[in-house]
Amino acid sequence: MTAANKDNTANWTVTIESDNYADIPATVNVKVIDKTIDTSTMTVMQTGCIYGDTLPAYVLTNKPTTATGPETVLYTGTLRSGSSYSSNTAPTEAGTYQVKVECETSDTIYKATSANFTIAPKRISDATVTLNKTSLEYNGSAQTVTVTVKDGGTTLVEGTGYTVTGTTSSTNVGSYTVTVTGQGNYTDSVDRTWKITQGTPTYTVPTGLTA
Repeated sequence: MTAANKDNTANWTVTIESDNYADIPATVNVKVIDKTIDTSTMTVMQTGCIYGDTLPAYVLTNKPTTATGPETVLYTGTLRSGSSYSSNTAPTEAGTYQVKVECETSDTIYKATSANFTIAPKRISDATVTLNKTSLEYNGSAQTVTVTVKDGGTTLVEGTGYTVTGTTSSTNVGSYTVTVTGQGNYTDSVDRTWKITQGTPTYTVPTGLTA
């Protein structure tokens, strides 16, 4: 076969063979025609969800009945953390996305792109937020509480799923507030309080004293 030229044609040289006749060489001219791109016939709609829920399947309308083979699907977008996303697998992280779907007939490639859809972050107040201690007795030294956040059976990581502000360490008697703010796949904030109560003094009664 000779190389295709600028007109997208190529020549094949073949030999026609027969037991009773001499071989006959022949040249077959093949022209490659690009498929038509159609972006107006099909439409695709994708509904969003809240992080942790299952993203519904996209809805494709006006797909040609003559289309062969599986649909080609590509999800693109930006996670709430700022990272980019591009995959043929539906996203699960909070962010804003589009889905693009393609299919083909013998002469046309059909393309459809959804409007933006969102996987919304989950409220941190729907998670279980606890302090390891809520009441400590004054002892003259700094005392610290720690935060644990669980979403069902999953323990979230500080700095990825949430941030902690407020007072987590103190020495003196008083009430203190810790604020846990959702991050990444979580949003809003929740407060937890703890306190240091008055300590019980210890002393030794002197002996051998006389008036």
